[in-house]
Amino acid sequence: QRATQNGGLLVVRRGYLVHEKYFGRAHRNANPDMASTGKAYTSIACGIMLQEFREKFPEGLSTKVFTEQYLPEAIPLDDPRKSEITLGQLLCMTAGYHGEGSSPGVVLGRVVTLAPASGQDIHNLDQSSLRTPLWTNAGAGYSYSSPAPHIASMVLRHATGIELRDYINERLAKPMGWGAWDYCLHRGEFTMPHANGAGSIAVHATDALRFGYCLLNRGKWGARQLVPAEYLAMCNQPSTFNPHTPFTLQFEHNSDGHVAGAPRDAVFIHPEDAAAHRLAKGDRVALINQVGRYEGTVFPVLIAPGNLQVHWPEGNGLLRRGITDPMGGVPEYNAEVRIERVTD
Repeated sequence: QRATQNGGLLVVRRGYLVHEKYFGRAHRNANPDMASTGKAYTSIACGIMLQEFREKFPEGLSTKVFTEQYLPEAIPLDDPRKSEITLGQLLCMTAGYHGEGSSPGVVLGRVVTLAPASGQDIHNLDQSSLRTPLWTNAGAGYSYSSPAPHIASMVLRHATGIELRDYINERLAKPMGWGAWDYCLHRGEFTMPHANGAGSIAVHATDALRFGYCLLNRGKWGARQLVPAEYLAMCNQPSTFNPHTPFTLQFEHNSDGHVAGAPRDAVFIHPEDAAAHRLAKGDRVALINQVGRYEGTVFPVLIAPGNLQVHWPEGNGLLRRGITDPMGGVPEYNAEVRIERVTD
């Protein structure tokens, strides 16, 4: 509750819900905007699509998708380099699309500073995603970019002939028995014509738990194989589509042990920055700004120098409320803080 005014905790054991508790405005039948969590649902839907419509994707994730067949809205291309982008690169955020806001690029583990560029506009989601500029060639670097997974959902829309929301409803929601759910399509007086494959799915907490439990069971729900086990296996390991960061098909993985033992209150900091502040792994620190204060444990990792990272939602107490990107509606995840050592 220190981090957010609304939330809950659900625990499942051996297939049974054994604990469920909410606070604030949260409750079992609430449908919160789950923001970028929706990217994982888009990826899983694409994994199902690749098996169900395999004849349309003979090269699987290696299929180049900026063609009349998969993305007619993108033709003619505004950048010839986009002709080389594959579905796998879109889902691994290595298609070369510019990161949102001040998100940096990463090339083989090396952080690259990027100047801000235009991104998604909810009033013209498809075209603004397609026309977001590239910062590098396809496959040459990683940057956290919401246009990429949305474009993947556009590929799904054309290949299946079904909207992303309806495809998830038929292949996942109905078999699992989800309650009422949808995407957050209404932005003031404007209603988006398509779901944003980059986020804003809104499901009950119990149904988010069903989704996660299905993935933990290698895509099986009871006796039914809802998600291809082969696709889920790829989500949990390094990918040839992303040699730059431990991020595969919209899932961060820890197969290289880069955050082994990191506690929930970890304050991730570049080793050089830690040394400059005379901080060592395990030291207690406080992050302080005009919004709030967050106490955590120093955990040096190779992130962008001059930056700090903490887990969500633990760090929400440092963020200004009600501030979103005017074009894409993305919450303001960045904050300036000062770091102080906590002494007993």
